[in-house]
Amino acid sequence: MKDRQHFNFCLVIEPSCEDTTHVAVVDYDKPICYLHEWSKAWHFQFANLAELAKAVLAAKKALVNKATEFKAKEVLIVVEDGGVRDVVGLAPNTAITVVDYDIDEEDREGLTVSPIDGELCKLIRL
Repeated sequence: MKDRQHFNFCLVIEPSCEDTTHVAVVDYDKPICYLHEWSKAWHFQFANLAELAKAVLAAKKALVNKATEFKAKEVLIVVEDGGVRDVVGLAPNTAITVVDYDIDEEDREGLTVSPIDGELCKLIRL
């Protein structure tokens, strides 16, 4: 997975001395929250470096699990009667555009240039 292509982490901390302190890792570009932890401020402490390292590694594991959860493992496209009926296994917030080269001569309206090879096609956004 590549930064700015698959994720764009942003650390957000809302501190509070009297109430709960929230720490979240969100994505700048997508409506995804990868990690959200909260605790009373006086519980947010570490007795030694080993405890701090343990907390950092636990956060890393949670981030990696969440980031890979949003990566599609397999996408199934269901086609029926020449059209896309369903897309299964898609990661959340993923845009789908069907490039349809199966066009008739009388279907000139709504045609555009394919982003793949420059040929005429119909783009269908799902």
